[in-house]
Amino acid sequence: MDMLNADDRAVAAMSGMADALVGYVVTGWAIDETSPLDAASVDIFVDGEKVGAASCDQVRQDLATLGYPRHGGGFSFPIPGRFMDGDGHVLRIAFHDGTPMMFHSRSGEQLPEVRFRSERAVEIDGFVDGIVGSGICGWVVRRNNETGHSTGGVQIQVRCNGAAIGQFIADHVRQDVGQAKKCSPRVGFDFQIPAEFRTGRTFSFSLWALPEDVELRQSPIRINYPSTDATSKLYALKDVVDELCSRAWSVQREIMRMLPTGGTVTGGYDAWARRYYADLTRRTATLPPAHGTPLVSIVMPTYKPDLRDFIAAIASVSKQTYANWELLIVDDASRSRTLTSCIQDHARQDRRIRLIRQTRNSGISTATNAALQAAQGEFVAFFDHDDLLVDVAIETMVRAALSTGARILYSDEDKIDETGVYSEPNLKPDWNYRFLLCQNYICHLLMVERALLQQVGPLRTAHDGAQDHDLLLRLSETCPADRILHVSELLYHWRKSATSTASSGDAKPYAIKAGLTAVTDHLRRRGFETAEVTSIGARTMYSIEWNGRQTPSVCIIIPFKDQAGITRRCLEEVLAHTDYPNWRIVLVDNGSESVEAKRLCRDYHAHPLVTIRHVHEKFNYSRLNNIAAKENPADFFVFLNNDVFLRQGNWLRILLDEALADPRVAIVGAKLLYPDRMVQHAGIVLGVGGIADHTFRGIPDGDPGYVARAWCAQQYSAVTAACMLCRAQAFREVGGFDEVELAVAFNDVDLCLRVGASGWRVIWTPDLVAEHHESLSRGTDMAPEKAGRFFHENQLMQQRHGEVLRRDPFYNPIFSRLDGIFRDLGEIGSGS
Repeated sequence: MDMLNADDRAVAAMSGMADALVGYVVTGWAIDETSPLDAASVDIFVDGEKVGAASCDQVRQDLATLGYPRHGGGFSFPIPGRFMDGDGHVLRIAFHDGTPMMFHSRSGEQLPEVRFRSERAVEIDGFVDGIVGSGICGWVVRRNNETGHSTGGVQIQVRCNGAAIGQFIADHVRQDVGQAKKCSPRVGFDFQIPAEFRTGRTFSFSLWALPEDVELRQSPIRINYPSTDATSKLYALKDVVDELCSRAWSVQREIMRMLPTGGTVTGGYDAWARRYYADLTRRTATLPPAHGTPLVSIVMPTYKPDLRDFIAAIASVSKQTYANWELLIVDDASRSRTLTSCIQDHARQDRRIRLIRQTRNSGISTATNAALQAAQGEFVAFFDHDDLLVDVAIETMVRAALSTGARILYSDEDKIDETGVYSEPNLKPDWNYRFLLCQNYICHLLMVERALLQQVGPLRTAHDGAQDHDLLLRLSETCPADRILHVSELLYHWRKSATSTASSGDAKPYAIKAGLTAVTDHLRRRGFETAEVTSIGARTMYSIEWNGRQTPSVCIIIPFKDQAGITRRCLEEVLAHTDYPNWRIVLVDNGSESVEAKRLCRDYHAHPLVTIRHVHEKFNYSRLNNIAAKENPADFFVFLNNDVFLRQGNWLRILLDEALADPRVAIVGAKLLYPDRMVQHAGIVLGVGGIADHTFRGIPDGDPGYVARAWCAQQYSAVTAACMLCRAQAFREVGGFDEVELAVAFNDVDLCLRVGASGWRVIWTPDLVAEHHESLSRGTDMAPEKAGRFFHENQLMQQRHGEVLRRDPFYNPIFSRLDGIFRDLGEIGSGS
């Protein structure tokens, strides 16, 4: 009788079978016949390599049908992830003596091994965007194909010409990638190339994701650096250029100081005006004939005028160089035989003059409406009974209407006293709806297409005293902004007399009340049911509290380097005085080195409303803000200098409400004061003294400024980013601040102009007042050692925005561009 040895008995005692491979897990069963109550084990091999052992202790209900006394015996084993690489592999299972376990195939065959090819368990997807400054930027995500999830935080190794030179974690915020890949946005990177690789040779930098060792797309990237000798020569050349730029800048400033300036608004205006009007008449006479001569109805409501002034007013119409007009004089029951006789005499002498008599005094709106009903012209011009028209006024307005297709036109104006002296020119901006809400800045001369007037309806007697303001607001609801034209010529003289508002400047209480009602009614028609309108300084100027209810998310970005004391104060003011529910702060630390700055970062590291972002690079204001904006999703950003202090609890609500009141408003700026309460910023005017300058710099806080513009919210071409709200959609649409060409100066002006060119609006509001210790954080751009950079940025702005710098739509072209905002007037014949 043959005897079996122990090993033979053991083999004969093992039973088992592997299931067909499904997914990434192999299953099966095994029983040790000699010890059926104990769990057996099997070894797992992939490509001949033992990758693990599986204990056969899982429940298998099917074993009971084979007569086994227990339901255990099953096993499952996940294939290691490293074999989920898309390549083909061989799977084998063996009992403990190496005897292969058979696989039960789907075809019914029994096989000692199976081949499989799986998807990669993990895939790396990354991209090298390119070089920005001295860094290599890009992103990378790791996708788990089993779960479908993508994650960031991938470790990256940088190799130069094949040798590893650095390693980092790709965890910078990239909202664009996060949204596209549906994962956390912390997938970006910005690897700063070490200084020793920036001279003398061409280097090839490649980026690899670890531990998979997968090279990112667009890698490697080749960079050709100049030699040390060439670099030295370039630096020397740069020093020469900087010196030339500095000298050119100094010469330019000296020339500007030496150039003669025009008269000023407050002094010498009469002499300037007489030269101007003579030149205006001469210029108009040299123009070719207009393409059409539409009838213009000049409406003049009249009630007990000074007869001498009244006759002068009529004479100014009769002297118009444009002949196709009619003058409709409505006597609002003055009950003066002398006046009636005077009008009748003029009507007999000129058939274009007509008298309309009211049987009872009904007020200016009713009288004007009577003239409008009788008007036959294509256009209507509004004219007060004691004012004067410049001789070319109607011709200039008609030419502008015919050449542009405008339906509403308004001109500049000044005042004339009883002795015939001109003063107080009102040089207006182009169409400025937000300014119109604050005051009727349009006033005289106003000419409107009669069909449009018929469409919006007559003047309203309930608004007498502000009937023209109410009319303009209603017209703005119907007429597109691009059909409203500012004719930038002085065409109208407002009469100053001992008793007139033009002379005293005092507003009558009924006029203030009428204006409040007009603005409030207009806002109600626009859907602002909760807005509150109040008078400014007991004048016919108005402030609006919008009382918005929306709470979009806001990210407040504050860059700083050291300056721990002032930065801490700025931060504490924001935290203490922000009565708004949906906001957070990002402190961008630009490589601070002081102990105090590091302590500041530690103190606020865990604050729920504060994030610290460290950027160890050369100062680049544009880039610091761009990094924070890119990494922090929000509906709005507030760019805030660390030397600006906010103390109004509703400061953020004020800025947001201005933006939310108009979906095309992208940027809102604040009124900033020096510590001595003098104005530092009240909007920015373009082209003055070079590129741009702040309006009303140096006037006292309470001073209304030129035609009260320092008191009124209004549209400007630009505002400072020292305290600026910016709609995130618009910011991303234009690509943020220019961090390549405008690292330090003019980046805020450039941003505003690019936003404006895209159809958005920029608003300045005096309702938010903050204190600004200007340039404490980095000094002044005017320092001699910075003149070269400043000159470059100046020239770039001229090339990029030259047209709007020469003709800022919100600053009248009659003003001089040499210096003195809202003060100096241009030279006669210089294009003003």
